Amino acid sequence: MTKNIKWCAIQPLTGGMYLGAEKVIGHPAEFILSYPGVGDPKYDKEHNLISGGNEYHLMKYLDKVNRRPEYKVFNRKMFQNDNDMNPEIINSELWTKNPDKELDYSNMDLCVAVPVCSGLSTATTGSQEAKDARNCNMLWIAKYALRVIQPKIYIFENAPTFMGIRGEHLRTQFEALAKETGYSIAYYKTDTQFHDNAQTRKRTFVIFFKLEYTPDMGFEKIQTTLGEYFGRLPQDIVKKEEDLDMEFVNCVNYYIIGYLKEKFGDNWRKEVEPDIFKYIISHNLWNEVLEFTARYNSIWPQRKAYMIHFVDHFNMKVSQGKGVFHSLPNMLKEDGVCPAVMFKMVQSCLHPKEDRLLNMRELLHLMGMPNDFEMQGDKYRAYAQIGQNVPVRTAFFIISEALKAYDSKINKDKTYKNVRYFNNIKQQEIEKW
Repeated sequence: MTKNIKWCAIQPLTGGMYLGAEKVIGHPAEFILSYPGVGDPKYDKEHNLISGGNEYHLMKYLDKVNRRPEYKVFNRKMFQNDNDMNPEIINSELWTKNPDKELDYSNMDLCVAVPVCSGLSTATTGSQEAKDARNCNMLWIAKYALRVIQPKIYIFENAPTFMGIRGEHLRTQFEALAKETGYSIAYYKTDTQFHDNAQTRKRTFVIFFKLEYTPDMGFEKIQTTLGEYFGRLPQDIVKKEEDLDMEFVNCVNYYIIGYLKEKFGDNWRKEVEPDIFKYIISHNLWNEVLEFTARYNSIWPQRKAYMIHFVDHFNMKVSQGKGVFHSLPNMLKEDGVCPAVMFKMVQSCLHPKEDRLLNMRELLHLMGMPNDFEMQGDKYRAYAQIGQNVPVRTAFFIISEALKAYDSKINKDKTYKNVRYFNNIKQQEIEKW
């Protein structure tokens, strides 16, 4: 079914969506399109690599395994004005790289993308106008894919809030775009922990079919534990990876763990709850943590104000019945799963057996990235980019199901709707979020 599929990717970021598609289809994309800066490396004065944009890591990997497709970067003019959204302008002189080569968009079967979703993030603050500006990337890519490339299937991944109140105005625009361009839509909500991965990561996938109605899509529920999942990672690879310096990354966590080891000894894990910070607060141990920190921390005056302020903030939120998004230590369990890989999680999640944070290889493994995939440059800068990604196995499932649905065109209920909602967490189709 996948042998002769013609496919492409737009803005794949760190690459999980791209690698998932490549695994389904069995060969590299025809091309990758992206934006200025997304893949560009940065160097220090001595010309040492400091960091790369997300796609720099992906393209270096594809070079290494000799599977690099054509990679083109949009000229900024192409997304400054929606009036420029027409094939004559877009396919003309506006490429900034490889301008002598033309891309063949004809008979495209599949296009996948990973638009930025900061405008829908629950951590994003600011006016609705500011949030809408962050969503422009998502809308522009969809317009380009559906109006210009016109694949049989277009899939992009986004935040779970896309299907809530925050995303309502966006869904209205996408549905109008689908109607204009002759597509139907499947909104598909899932969690990575249902796709043979020990990471809980709720996300929304939006799937456009070049069909009058949305076909049936299936479900998957393959779950595993963190202990079993990490057991698949060869230990010689893990040991080669330098551990993240907890004191450097999160000074507060470093001293909290030091305090617990001094108070309870080497078996301190058996005494506390997985959410270590909540345990300390509920047992009135915070002053002892502060005293311990004062004994060993040379920058104590600066940290003390922060640590005291955060506890006040935490207590205020709890008293209002609200949650608190923090990067203070959480103890992972071998028989449990890991929270969503993002930069705050990188600074907070302790290895289920060892008194350290998860290292780069373990985090890449949680995203399903190949064991020989490397993040380039300064690792402390690269950690944030690991989570700006789609877990490979999740992408593999979604893309596989979309291809099956398009091929079968089955609609068992004979409803023939052009917008449908699938919830893999509930393992059923639903009427609406």
